Amino acid sequence: MALTALALAGSLLAACAGSSVAKVGDVAGPVSGVLQIRPAPPASAPLAVAGRVCFDLHGGTLSLVVKCVNVGKTGHFMLHLRPGTWGVQGSSPQFMKGKPGACKASDLTVSAGYAGTNVVVECQEPITGET
Repeated sequence: MALTALALAGSLLAACAGSSVAKVGDVAGPVSGVLQIRPAPPASAPLAVAGRVCFDLHGGTLSLVVKCVNVGKTGHFMLHLRPGTWGVQGSSPQFMKGKPGACKASDLTVSAGYAGTNVVVECQEPITGET
């Protein structure tokens, strides 16, 4: 039991290090998206940035599948995910010094046979009080 937990923990850590790890079968279709900084005030246009976006397949109390993609300076990315509900988070060296998980998107549900979907991963700058 302890060895299984240790192996799983090692797999999850490796997922954060590689560009795409973990066996992912039953690939459905493409997920495309953009990683962007949403400046304060909210009326300002978002800025696409380079960084990393990770998706974790929800399955009970522990995410067993993690798939990450490096994002170029255009902010755009594309990958394939199997059906299920995926948590989405990202990071960029241009936001909070690249703190992992600093950028978020709503959970993404991928259905079998879907034609593709789009996701926006936002790094929301804090809104400060008026001076």
